[in-house]
Amino acid sequence: MTVVTKLDGLAPRCQFSLDKLYSMVYTDNIIEKEVIMEIGTKIIGNYGAMIPLEFGEIVKVDKKTKLNGGYGIDVKWDNGSISKIMTSEVCTLELLPERGLSPVGYYTEEAYYES
Repeated sequence: MTVVTKLDGLAPRCQFSLDKLYSMVYTDNIIEKEVIMEIGTKIIGNYGAMIPLEFGEIVKVDKKTKLNGGYGIDVKWDNGSISKIMTSEVCTLELLPERGLSPVGYYTEEAYYES
């Protein structure tokens, strides 16, 4: 992975590597976080109230569809249905401290059981 950064006139673009499947893009005081997920990643959907948890996994990553630093993914749930969501909507272990303690939303399996 690489991080691309724009520094005040020092260099138009600088890159450095990251070890995890996670990268950050810095542009003019805005930090966009780009979460890269793999096919087979387990996802848990928590819709709150009295709606049961949904368990599924990523079956497709669409890197052509990009919004708010995330890519489109297809999640196939245990009941056979498929949801199309953005990776930026999924709370990962790395994003857990930023998302706070709101239990409602989509989580990777690791992030859900860590919270």
